[in-house]
Amino acid sequence: MRININSFRTDGETNFELNWVRAIGEETDIPVATPQVSKSGNMVESKAVPWREEQLKCVLYSWLEGRGYPYRNSEKTAKHLGEVTTKLNQHGEQFQSPFRKKLTLFPDCIFGHPLDFRDAEKEGDMAPVRELISRANDVIARLKKTPAIPIHYDLHAGNIKIKNGKAVLLDFDDCILGWPMLDASVSRFYFRHMKPAAVDAYFRGLGWTPPDLGFTWEDFNTLQASRGIFLANEFLKMETAELMDMAKPYAIATIKRSEKFLRTGEWDYALR
Repeated sequence: MRININSFRTDGETNFELNWVRAIGEETDIPVATPQVSKSGNMVESKAVPWREEQLKCVLYSWLEGRGYPYRNSEKTAKHLGEVTTKLNQHGEQFQSPFRKKLTLFPDCIFGHPLDFRDAEKEGDMAPVRELISRANDVIARLKKTPAIPIHYDLHAGNIKIKNGKAVLLDFDDCILGWPMLDASVSRFYFRHMKPAAVDAYFRGLGWTPPDLGFTWEDFNTLQASRGIFLANEFLKMETAELMDMAKPYAIATIKRSEKFLRTGEWDYALR
């Protein structure tokens, strides 16, 4: 059961997610969890709670067996991840649903939210953060000239398992209307420990590179780095204790990483 405590999803977006996941399970060979229907016949149930104005939405999925997906991908697992991502993008491109028009079109690299690092802004210069946001949004503006499709938008190791040699996908709660390059940039942000051979294998699995899509590797790396700013901005809004505890240190590190990225083109995860 998933209780959407930190989710800003509308009912329409959640219903699209559930219908898309069900269709993926029925129409592709990508293993996914199966959305379950409640006794009242709904796939989404809402419950009022005393500590917030909005009702909490709950969804129930079947359990997925499998072992954890490695962050340090081998060439084999990296290539397979690329292949599965492209299969998912291709299915999203052709999938039709009455809820598709309810799905959010990716607005900008911090998802249309105000930039607010709160007390962390006292610890460093925010100018590099704003400059990186500007550069990432320039890339997104060019992406918006191409057709948007439903994408997972959160394919990291915590949302993937391995069973019988296949990637098993879960947690489509962040799915949006976006672009394959955005989907891949998010995965590369998380799978940052890939060796060069595994990175090459990943893009072979995808079947494209940024230049094939009319973009540069700098464009791709800028999108990838902007994911760090997005997370730093979001953590400060979360209601989960673990994320609340890490919010300020992560924001401070993000200020340092943004400055170094503008100098070197490297998003240095080691900076604290």
